[in-house]
Amino acid sequence: MKIAMYDLQGFFLEEFEVENVYQLEQQLNHRQGGIQGVLNGKSLSSENRQFYMVTEYDEPLTKVGDVSRNGKGHSYRPVHKYYKGRYICTYYNGNQAALLNNIDESGISRCCNGKANSSGGFTWEFANRLTITEFETTQVNYNG
Repeated sequence: MKIAMYDLQGFFLEEFEVENVYQLEQQLNHRQGGIQGVLNGKSLSSENRQFYMVTEYDEPLTKVGDVSRNGKGHSYRPVHKYYKGRYICTYYNGNQAALLNNIDESGISRCCNGKANSSGGFTWEFANRLTITEFETTQVNYNG
């Protein structure tokens, strides 16, 4: 079976081919029943990730529904989010990234400042100055 994994904002992260859901839960070190609960519609996410079955006729979607929490941001530098070295998206600042990914802002800050390798299963870096067009096309919708 194929199962696609997405972040809380619905951005595609990775596709897995496994024998059963329990195998994927073990592979990702998720609590038993968490991913199955998402696939059965009992919960929206498990450990800050969304999961969807991929049928033999479909490719995984590049974006699914946003189930993250929205919050007020601060006027800090924009940050990029990466999963296994692949760019995912850009946030207005570390505070917004922390709120939308349900992780601690200090972990993102430590990652951006080179004091940690990852936070919340992602790598983070401060965005260099973006042009207005680049920022508008890569930002996460802050208004939900």
